[in-house]
Amino acid sequence: MLPDEVLKCMARLWQFDMPLESVDENRLDMD
Repeated sequence: MLPDEVLKCMARLWQFDMPLESVDENRLDMD
């Protein structure tokens, strides 16, 4: 529902707290 740019920005912030693997899983769940 959110624009790709927003998801990318959020993913960058998440990288500091969570591993990339978790971010990828969240993206798949959102889609």
